[in-house]
Order: sequence, then structure tokens, then C-alpha cells
Amino acid sequence: MEKLTFKNMPQALGLILEKLAEIEQVLSIKKQSEDKFSEVMGVREAGMFLKLTKSTIYTKVSRGELPAFKSRKRLLFHKTELLEHMQLNKKMSSYQLKKEADLRIRQLPKTRKYTY
Repeated sequence: MEKLTFKNMPQALGLILEKLAEIEQVLSIKKQSEDKFSEVMGVREAGMFLKLTKSTIYTKVSRGELPAFKSRKRLLFHKTELLEHMQLNKKMSSYQLKKEADLRIRQLPKTRKYTY
């Protein structure tokens, strides 16, 4: 490290501010990732989030249709897991289904329709 003098003070201060900005950015990214995984909801909050009744939530959990975990006697949900579940289980439109079917048909091996 070079000696700090009055002449190189502006450069040193600029370097310190750059490093500080980098540290703040790393800390904010870390905090965001912690917030995503720390958001736990109860049955009522999950019902409001998914727009389902409490009884529907309990039914879907018992069938294994919703990701949940128990803490003591309480049923809890991770918000990120519920979001992932919603993305994986969304229904495709008829246009998307037709497009997917056409793509799969094109990938089938060519075979003769009639055999003698």
C-alpha cells in the first residue's frame, strides 16, 4: 500500500468509495437471497397468497399437491416453494398444447404407415 499524502487523497478517497459501493452491492444481494428463503407463511397467509380457503389448503397438502412442512403442530409454507409450485403446475393454453403436440410429432421417427 502506498503512503497516503495530501496529493493522492482524492484518488484514495475515490478508491475507498468504489470499494464501499462493491461491498454494499454484495451485502444487498446476500440480504435479498436470505429474504427469499426466510419468508415462511402459515395456513391463513398461504391461503390468501394462493387465493384458496383453509380447508382447500389442508386438502391439497394431505394429497401432496402443495409443498409444506410442519413445525411442532403448525403447518408452514415457504413462499418461494409455493411460487415454484405455481409455475410448474400452470395449465397450458390450447395454442401452447397444439404447438407442443406438433413439435413432438415432428420428432417421431419416420415409419411406414402400412406394412404388408
